[in-house]
Amino acid sequence: MGLNLTWLDLNASYSHASLALPAIEAQSHRLDWEGLSGVPELRWQKVSGTIKSNINELVAQVISTRPDIVCATLWLFNYDVVLQVLSRVKTLLPHCTIALGGPEFLGDNQTFLRKNRFVDLVLRGEGEHAFYAWLKSYDGTVAVGFMWNIALWKNVPGLCYLEQDMYRDQGTARVMAFDELIPPEESRFFPWEKPFVQLETTRGCFNTCRFCVSGGDKPVRNLSPEQIKARLDHLYQKGVRNVRVLDRTFNGNEARSIGMLQLFEQAYPGMCFHLEIHPALLSPALRDQLRKMTPGKLHLEAGLQSLQEAVIGLAGRHGNCADAMEGIQFLKGLTHFQTHTDLIAGLPAYTYAATMADICTLIETGVTEIQMESLKVLPGTPFRERAEEFGLVFSQRPPYEVLQSDVLSLNELNRLLKISRVLDEYYNADAWREVIRTLVQSDPAFLEHFLDWLIARELDEASCSPEKRGELLYEYCGKHLPTQLPWVTFHWVKNGFSLKKKPAERLYKYRGNQPQFYYFALDDSFRGCRYIFGFDKMQKKAVPQYMHTISEV
Repeated sequence: MGLNLTWLDLNASYSHASLALPAIEAQSHRLDWEGLSGVPELRWQKVSGTIKSNINELVAQVISTRPDIVCATLWLFNYDVVLQVLSRVKTLLPHCTIALGGPEFLGDNQTFLRKNRFVDLVLRGEGEHAFYAWLKSYDGTVAVGFMWNIALWKNVPGLCYLEQDMYRDQGTARVMAFDELIPPEESRFFPWEKPFVQLETTRGCFNTCRFCVSGGDKPVRNLSPEQIKARLDHLYQKGVRNVRVLDRTFNGNEARSIGMLQLFEQAYPGMCFHLEIHPALLSPALRDQLRKMTPGKLHLEAGLQSLQEAVIGLAGRHGNCADAMEGIQFLKGLTHFQTHTDLIAGLPAYTYAATMADICTLIETGVTEIQMESLKVLPGTPFRERAEEFGLVFSQRPPYEVLQSDVLSLNELNRLLKISRVLDEYYNADAWREVIRTLVQSDPAFLEHFLDWLIARELDEASCSPEKRGELLYEYCGKHLPTQLPWVTFHWVKNGFSLKKKPAERLYKYRGNQPQFYYFALDDSFRGCRYIFGFDKMQKKAVPQYMHTISEV
């Protein structure tokens, strides 16, 4: 007798997709491994949505599939919505089995199961094999709906459940033969329609970061170069042009990373690869290969977390800060791809002053993006298990954000998160990055002063258009940094914003020697010269087609 299995697939947004369902379903295509041929026939169905979907509509969709089993993956940002849906499903279908997995269950799961009695079991770890081992415990004798031989659950690695109110914990499921799995792309549930796809090339990480769920995931298991090429060929033939490579430290192995970069460059024109790299581990050979990459081929996420040696040491992260900063400088010098950096506020020993100093240091480099988030004290990580020892006080609800640390107060942390929003709104916006960089150079305390100015106007939580951000910067500089007004105006005009608004008030019409252009010039000296902008009379585009200094005309 077959089983109706419904997978509730809820993501943060439409563009995101979890690989859990296709990764597990793909293995059903070959159930002769490890004696799993006795798994009952499954009728797979999927109910999809985002965390903003209507909960009652999701419940109705799940119920309409008449499920015997409902599965879902839980992680930080879908936690509440998934549980709200499944608690209602269990009320309407009390004999339906609810089974969950995902990063939420890498720690102790007893409290979760006792609190959420509608959940029958959770799986800790990697599910491709353990999921089917669990299904073998299905008892074919039908009473009401279907039944399980729970006595067999004790043989399933990773399974956590309550048996007659006694908590059972079967450790962590691991797929040691990672390279022998059937790829998720072979599943009919693979999300081909998404803006980007994820390609998992490695499981585990050589690094030992105490904040990361992969920090203790050993041994590291890799796909072979031949397997990666075969899968990329498949993706490319399907029209995929944006790939996020799932490898926590892409350059952890120099020879492997260089070989993959060469493959990306030679075989897949027009395809872009998003990689996570460690900037302290950029060997000369790897740097040479990065220099050779085609413009637009890569988007690099360079993990820093902090530029303070004491902080990195407590976080258990390999690589020193001086090497990491030198690596960032090198990457910034490569203009043919973008480099994204990140910091984690609230790490042990990471003070407010040190965090602000690191932000200013990164702004000085001119990296494409600076992302700063608060530390998440995740289940299964050393920081979670030893939070008191590390001086971490954190929320007991997802996303488990740190509330204060040994050296950072709640008020200081909240202020850093406001600074993070200023970075997102202003520095990470292409139009105003160079302006912010110049303002920080002229006034190292600019970010804090600008934040106070925004707070006084109740604009610190507002999301503004790029043009509105420019108006605010112009207004602030007019009162506090008047010598920087020409710089704001220059970028205002360069980015095609309205010449009728106040940031353009310093422009005057200029008579140029090329009749096909309208000309405007800055009326104040700007770094020893004045700028002229020409606008094509025929195209009448807002963005200037012609920019020169007066000395060049």
